[in-house]
Amino acid sequence: MNESDGDDVAIAVTEIVNNAIHHGNLDDITKSVHLVFSIEPGLVRISIRDEGGGFVPDELGDPLAPENLMKESGRGIFLIRTLMNSVDFNFSENGTEVIITKNVK
Repeated sequence: MNESDGDDVAIAVTEIVNNAIHHGNLDDITKSVHLVFSIEPGLVRISIRDEGGGFVPDELGDPLAPENLMKESGRGIFLIRTLMNSVDFNFSENGTEVIITKNVK
């Protein structure tokens, strides 16, 4: 993949893993974050799963709304959706899984 696509993937994975540790697993060192990478010609797919209780993506605040512009957090999912070609969420009793895909050159 080219450098720009690599940067996009690195930023997205870093953001999701940080969210999984802090928001999903609540910084509980007994819980894990699981990553699975799948690389095909022209496509990178990454699954990141925490062991937390989940969240409702549609209830996240709009980071571009005036009342949210100065907040220190709340931009991660927006950023990930901007950088990746697709972002999907799966919620189960085993935790929250985020699956991201990027079409690469």
